[in-house]
Amino acid sequence: MTNTWERRRRSAGSAMLIALAGVLLGGTGVAVLGAPSEANGEAAACTDRGDLDDLGGLTEPTRQAWLAAVDDAAAEGVELSLTSGYRTCGHQQRLFDEKVDEYGSVTEASVWALPPDESNHVLGVALDVGPAPAADWLRSNGSRYGLCQTMSWEWWHFEFDPAWKRSGSCPDPAPAPPGQSPG
Repeated sequence: MTNTWERRRRSAGSAMLIALAGVLLGGTGVAVLGAPSEANGEAAACTDRGDLDDLGGLTEPTRQAWLAAVDDAAAEGVELSLTSGYRTCGHQQRLFDEKVDEYGSVTEASVWALPPDESNHVLGVALDVGPAPAADWLRSNGSRYGLCQTMSWEWWHFEFDPAWKRSGSCPDPAPAPPGQSPG
């Protein structure tokens, strides 16, 4: 699995070029990366997994890992809550667009949300959890399930990788990008 921050960094450059092209062509400057081209009929890179909810849209291994973690945390008196899991391409695009509006640039927005074709939420392997004490529990115990915090500045964001479960350890979260503090 590609490091999330590295994907965000690479994606921001591509998104910037697409946004600039959109502005030059009279558009808003915000584009769905990988969206079908009306001119050549290309298929979209972002494909929805169906009209599913946060939990139902997770891949089966991710869902099973999450449910096992929830059960084990509850046995220890910790309530894990899923605040966001699977997202459709449209939902992810709206989140990304909101961040572009909020931060004023594709590069800054990409620190907090990725375009749909770059997001692991769309792939069904990323989850946002809460509250903070529950995220602390998952950070300490997540490797047992293959659920690891992947970005130091988003304490709530975890991703599933079966290799992490097999190894019993999580990789270090990506360091905060310039201007962000670890969360």
